[in-house]
Amino acid sequence: MKKQHPWLLLLLSCLWFTNAYAVSADDNKPYVLINPPQAVAVPDKLEVVELFWYTCPHCYYFDPTLEKWLETKPEDVNFIRIPAIFANGRFINLAQVYYTAEAMGVLDKIHIALFEAIHKDKRHFKTTEDFAKFFEEQGIARADFEKKYASFAVDSRVRKAKRLTAKYGISAVPSVVVQGKYLLTSDKTDGYENMMVIIDQLLDEERKAKTKP
Repeated sequence: MKKQHPWLLLLLSCLWFTNAYAVSADDNKPYVLINPPQAVAVPDKLEVVELFWYTCPHCYYFDPTLEKWLETKPEDVNFIRIPAIFANGRFINLAQVYYTAEAMGVLDKIHIALFEAIHKDKRHFKTTEDFAKFFEEQGIARADFEKKYASFAVDSRVRKAKRLTAKYGISAVPSVVVQGKYLLTSDKTDGYENMMVIIDQLLDEERKAKTKP
């Protein structure tokens, strides 16, 4: 059996096809339509959702562009990150870590640091012990991490992430969903910078639609 290089495995890990929900593609559009559209979390706000994996190199490269956009995100836009979880449950432990950090109020400290540890420092995280050690390195007590990591609240968020991954019908990460209707990936938008431009255009269209009598 031919041995696959680690970088190739990481690249392939960003792709996973699922047909749980339908998406309607139009080659003339820089997005696909989600069918049926999904409800937004905050009804009186516009919504942008990123679905990602920490182990995905494309997600790592996209993150700085997204973070730059978030610095000037419009006030009427609610942004949500979702660690994608497909039917096979792959990388569910990293989703659990994401929601643990969120529940502890340390996501700003952990998010970029975890990306860097995996892609820059080439660290491998497989066990709860690996994650507990990483959190300790960020100045977070092991006991606090372990308690929250095993909590019902975190488990509930993980299960919700799995449901939403299926409902959005994504086939790759990173993917961005605007207003529960439009699914964007960099191959459709011709790159990350252009993706953010299209996101702003779609938000503007939705904003105008909301104000129509």
